[in-house]
Amino acid sequence: MTNNDAVILFPNRELKIGNETVTVSELKWADALGFLKQLSGHMAAFVTADGKLKIDVAELGKVVASSEDLAVSLIAKATGHDADWVNNLPLSVVLDLVDVALELNLSDDLLAKAKKIGGRFKAAAPPGQPLARPTITSSIRDTAAPNSTKAP
Repeated sequence: MTNNDAVILFPNRELKIGNETVTVSELKWADALGFLKQLSGHMAAFVTADGKLKIDVAELGKVVASSEDLAVSLIAKATGHDADWVNNLPLSVVLDLVDVALELNLSDDLLAKAKKIGGRFKAAAPPGQPLARPTITSSIRDTAAPNSTKAP
């Protein structure tokens, strides 16, 4: 893998804040799940008049920027800094960091990927029907001789 491959796989953006260069990164899986759990408490902003959930990236930015807990959590995880560091930044810097962190972590592309995966679950279990318990099968045949002992 070349250095260019790493940039593509793990996108980062650098912002100059005062005398410091801050790297904003894509969230790790566990951090992303934690952030999405926090964001789920704000889903009312994404429910349409007919009761459907419609997530718009522009609206996500507004919701995150207007929620201290979401903005601080996203920036802290995306920059590797703690909440105190974030809370002591000027408003304009926080908004810039939120914008870049959202660009990396909740882009249209990532939302499309999530929707695609969600569609697979929907196809597997139509509304109102639970998913069936998975059955594990194997195409490998036991080719050991009848009198041989199998390894543990």
